[in-house]
Amino acid sequence: MRWLLGGLVFLALAGAALVIGGPHLIPQEWLRQQVASELAAATGRPVAITGETSVQLVPYPAARLGGLEIAGAAGFEGPPLVRADAISVDLALFPLLGSAIEVRRLVVEGLDVRLQIDPTGRANWSVDATGESSPSPATEEPSAPAGAPEATVARPTGGQPTPAVSLGDVRLIGGHISLDDRQTGSQRVFENVEGNVTMKALAEPLSVALTGQLDGRALALNLALDTPADVVAGREVSVTATADSAGTRATLDGTLTAGDARGLRGALDVRVQEVGATASWLAGTDIDAPVTTLNLTGQLEVEPQRLALSALRLEADDLSGEGDLVLDGSGDRPLLRGSLALGEIDLAAFERAESATPAPEADPTAGETPERPKGDRERDPEASKPEKAATEADIRLAPVPLDLDVAVNFEGLRAPPLTFGAGTAHLGGSDGELALAVGSLELYGGTAAGTVKLAPHDVGIVVTPDVTLRGIETGPLLRDLANVGNLDGKADVSFTGEARGGNEAELLASLDGSGRLAIARAVLTGLAGHPELEQLRTLLMLGGEAGAPIRLADITATFDVADGIVRNDDLSAATPALQISGAGSVDLPGERVPSYRLTPSPSGLLGTIQELQVLSVPVVIEGPFDSLRVRYEPPAAARVPLKDAAEALEEAREQLEQGDVEGAAETVIQKGLGGLLRGLGIDP
Repeated sequence: MRWLLGGLVFLALAGAALVIGGPHLIPQEWLRQQVASELAAATGRPVAITGETSVQLVPYPAARLGGLEIAGAAGFEGPPLVRADAISVDLALFPLLGSAIEVRRLVVEGLDVRLQIDPTGRANWSVDATGESSPSPATEEPSAPAGAPEATVARPTGGQPTPAVSLGDVRLIGGHISLDDRQTGSQRVFENVEGNVTMKALAEPLSVALTGQLDGRALALNLALDTPADVVAGREVSVTATADSAGTRATLDGTLTAGDARGLRGALDVRVQEVGATASWLAGTDIDAPVTTLNLTGQLEVEPQRLALSALRLEADDLSGEGDLVLDGSGDRPLLRGSLALGEIDLAAFERAESATPAPEADPTAGETPERPKGDRERDPEASKPEKAATEADIRLAPVPLDLDVAVNFEGLRAPPLTFGAGTAHLGGSDGELALAVGSLELYGGTAAGTVKLAPHDVGIVVTPDVTLRGIETGPLLRDLANVGNLDGKADVSFTGEARGGNEAELLASLDGSGRLAIARAVLTGLAGHPELEQLRTLLMLGGEAGAPIRLADITATFDVADGIVRNDDLSAATPALQISGAGSVDLPGERVPSYRLTPSPSGLLGTIQELQVLSVPVVIEGPFDSLRVRYEPPAAARVPLKDAAEALEEAREQLEQGDVEGAAETVIQKGLGGLLRGLGIDP
């Protein structure tokens, strides 16, 4: 900015010098060298004037420079940093008589700016540590030809005082600005650039307006500096800037400082109507944004290799929040750190649009039994849903160009079909991998904690959960999760595992891990209208009236998961009269229970009666999740009157609750055991 302002000032000074010198008194070659030398001194860059120069005195003083070139930093090949086809300067005559320069019109035609960043991050517009450029023949001080009058041009970089300069109509016609970033491999082009600059004097406001197409999208930029002279001197100056493009508007009102303490600070206001399209345009690559609209305000602070947003407030669709963020570019990878306090988050907005791939046509061989995949010994191939993978939305982890260290707290979280309460979390990321660490999350009357790591993979994504749930109300959770709400209790669950795939079905089919389950004060409820659960009551001899809850006390189990198949062999549950053990498997991808076996055994006082062990009749649960079947596997004597025995046990339980131990024993022996033995053909 400083050398650019210096260049504008010099163009005005050079035009005045050409006019004062006269069109015929000074040779053109000497003029070209003189202008190049002075402009190089003003900008700190090697400069060459390759075209013709001309001046006029009537009807008004004017000058024209052709073929201007300003070199970039040493070591960069290719075209110069700045090139212009022609520069025309028209001056007011009478201010010249008072040693002031009033530019009536300054036109830059065919401006071509080529910005480059090499693989090490060095830019071709940077200057040496001393602020000086390498010498070139074009910047050597030319000597005046013999017989030519001595022409003195004041230099903005020092020496004689700079004359008062005012700019009237300054125009940029047919400009082209490009950025070739070889460190990131990105390229940007701002073309068809038209612009106006207005400045009455260096000590008065400067305004700049530019329009053009940035990578094919219309963009309008406006900049206002309070006192450009302060920028040239390296002092702080007030600045206002706006950028408008296709439903996106950003404004900044603050201060700009050049020199050693260079930086930009001020109030930022950003309004975006189409976040995905705008983000893709700015990043130069397709981005699927989780929100449509974005409004953001805060205090912006930009320094070399650092960008900070404080007092940040944002609204993204229905999401709102506030916080502070800092983007640090001093390391090998940019680091975004800070904290955010958000309202309710709806993660459904982060899901990709479903794939447009149509479902496959019916396979004429669908009735045949296909070869089972590895690790799928118990999965029923006919009940599995192979077509699901074809219609699932693709899951991909987009490349993350920066590392993350952001603390987040929120008022609520929706991750359909689940709903969470308030929570705290930490979003971390390194080398393209993401990790969400949940410190405390309200979930169905309990809490959730743990970490979920996400990493890109050839097949899509790798998910590594390590979570613990405590005190969860199982009824509401199961109703939301699987439309099953017949088991009430307080559950503790822990699970550690890994899954990989390109959609939900593949993730479930690859899930491996292990965990533990404990449900305190478990109760089977809502049995009315569920004949399979009423059948379970009878088969397990739990007693009670039809539709009444079944109290199972505590349930505990450990489980392993391989290829999406959950296996367990140590489930334990208890009722006042029975101890129930369980073992079997659950097919998550196939959404079915291949086989799960529950075996009851008399406990407590009844457990001391050896003859009652004959009541241990296994019960098998099997079938799809939405139509489970319950059956029992009795001994060879299929005539066992289990229902009568169950009623006797229920009567004995009520007698025990009333303190009638003797009556309970008699009921069990006479009605329960006696009837059972008689049913087996044994005379007690």
